[in-house]
Amino acid sequence: MSSQLNTATTFPATPSRLSGHGAQSRPAIALLLPNAWGVRNYVYSGILNQLAESGARVHVLGRGDLGDPAHPDASDFSGACSIGRMISPPARHIPGKNLIDELLRAAFMRRARNASYGLYRRWFRRGQSRGQRFRSGAVEAAAIAAHQIGGVGALGTLADTLYRRGHDLDGIREQLRTVKPDLVWSTTCVDAFEQPYLLAARDLGIPVLASIHSFDNLTSRGKLPVFQYYTVWNDRMKAQLLRFYSQVDPSSVYVTGTAQFDFHNRSDYRWSRSRTMSELGLQLHERYFLYFASVKQLAPAEPDVVFGLLSRLASHSELQHHRVVLRPHPLDDPGRWRHLTDAFPQLVLSLPWSRAVEAEHWCVSAKQDQSRLVSSLLHCDAAINIASTASLDAAAVDRPVVCLRLDRDAAAPREILWEEYDAEHYRPLVDSDGIAVARTWDETLHCLEEAVFNPEARSDRRRSMARDEAGTMDGHAADRITRAVHSVLAATRSAKQQALSS
Repeated sequence: MSSQLNTATTFPATPSRLSGHGAQSRPAIALLLPNAWGVRNYVYSGILNQLAESGARVHVLGRGDLGDPAHPDASDFSGACSIGRMISPPARHIPGKNLIDELLRAAFMRRARNASYGLYRRWFRRGQSRGQRFRSGAVEAAAIAAHQIGGVGALGTLADTLYRRGHDLDGIREQLRTVKPDLVWSTTCVDAFEQPYLLAARDLGIPVLASIHSFDNLTSRGKLPVFQYYTVWNDRMKAQLLRFYSQVDPSSVYVTGTAQFDFHNRSDYRWSRSRTMSELGLQLHERYFLYFASVKQLAPAEPDVVFGLLSRLASHSELQHHRVVLRPHPLDDPGRWRHLTDAFPQLVLSLPWSRAVEAEHWCVSAKQDQSRLVSSLLHCDAAINIASTASLDAAAVDRPVVCLRLDRDAAAPREILWEEYDAEHYRPLVDSDGIAVARTWDETLHCLEEAVFNPEARSDRRRSMARDEAGTMDGHAADRITRAVHSVLAATRSAKQQALSS
């Protein structure tokens, strides 16, 4: 395996992968892994090694100590032709850049007729001062004007220009020149660490494949860069992409599903009930609900919600012996839940990552972390969450899902974005009836009773919901993504040959 690099522009090759006649003529890919989910989806899924075995030279660019040979899953990186650190380019403040970004987001969302935009805008504007509200109103008025005169493209160009003015991309361009990739692969285009690489690839004329990371990225994140090629989860996501970005060629968009759900179908990621209970610190005979926490940004009062849930379970004659295993969100501070473990012995914290988080959004997670997720779901009586992707994870193993939307209960906390269920990415899950949406505490207890005593009640609808949102959950999305990458490489090679012959 390649060792972790001390510099960002040196790429030592793994001899067994690159030696031999014609090694340099094999297609090369610069794989961007700016966050922990990329390691899971593109390394632990087997995609990296599949590409290497089929002849591609994959240069992995990530953050932190990605090439540590002492990592328990270091062998999964063996297919990497090289491993390097992503560069965070030197930056300086550019006056007006933030304002242009706000204008671009607002104008694009209005042009796209995005139903989610107003919902999130109202949430994040709550508590603003009078001056802040005036500024937000002025931005919205300017965005409406920009949209009406067709100025979204010009705003996008200006935003890129101002970004370049504030960031030195020379080091990244040199890094890519050293790698000489035929393709740059964006795995999380909404991550700020990718932006300078996408601009540098454009400067060097390197085509980019973007794998849309999550089912809310197109509808909740504002204007995204436009790429030459895409992989998406499902037909709905493809339709959204083509609706928002009319310049995208439909033939360049590959519907593959997402590798993050493959793990649920792999026996090597499924622990026995005995091991799962031991890993969670529970007795073998105990039963539990698995609670997926949101982030503080969207649910600051969620500890009060969990307090209310635990209090009601403790006094419920048929559910009082259930434990609650709470998984803090990977991007949240687990410390905000610890006071509840003191007050409620039935509550257990299960951290999403076993290794320390090195930086924002980043740690080199371990495969056992994914096994803990898969197995915790497999053996729970229900997955409880607030508008989380975990609903799909639960559906992948056909476990009941109870989604809390306590907006009709006077006793429920208000500082929760309950309206996220109406967001464009989440509404199809609600409409599918594959999840039980509880709008009062009484409904919550009723839904949990159904999950415990009649878990098959929504099984067909859960499976249908999972197919619609994530494609065929057959454990082979990684294979489809790998085939799509080879198709893209063939297309880029053909385009290059045509350019040379013309």
